[in-house]
Amino acid sequence: MVVTNQPVVAAGFAAAVKALGLTEVLVASPGDPALAKAIASAKPEIVLIDFVPEECFRLLLELRDLAPGCRTVLWVRKVSAEIAYQALNLGVSGIIRTTESLLALEQCLRAVSRGDSWFDDESKAGFFEARTVGLTPREAQLVILVA
Repeated sequence: MVVTNQPVVAAGFAAAVKALGLTEVLVASPGDPALAKAIASAKPEIVLIDFVPEECFRLLLELRDLAPGCRTVLWVRKVSAEIAYQALNLGVSGIIRTTESLLALEQCLRAVSRGDSWFDDESKAGFFEARTVGLTPREAQLVILVA
């Protein structure tokens, strides 16, 4: 499943996935309030999210609870080490940059499909530099609401 609010991007992903000989693609918009439940009922193997932190962190939290077996890959333009680390802690299986090749996208999706993870070198290096801060559950909720 591809989650994006850009129809041209969605069509491009659908064409790329078909060209790679992978399975069908379902497309959804991140602004849909029922999206997490739709993903839970559709049971896609992988959800590829055109990731904008302000729009998508809530979805990651909901997916963790509603669709725990679903693997998530973030398609990012730019992502800070802190955001990547938080996404990893929310169960994201991979992060791929928009500047990567179609071959890299295929390798990422196949790795995640096998149950492996996929993170580029820049993200992995950032994981080691990121520091965690212990928050109470309520503090964590407030941070998400503020974001």
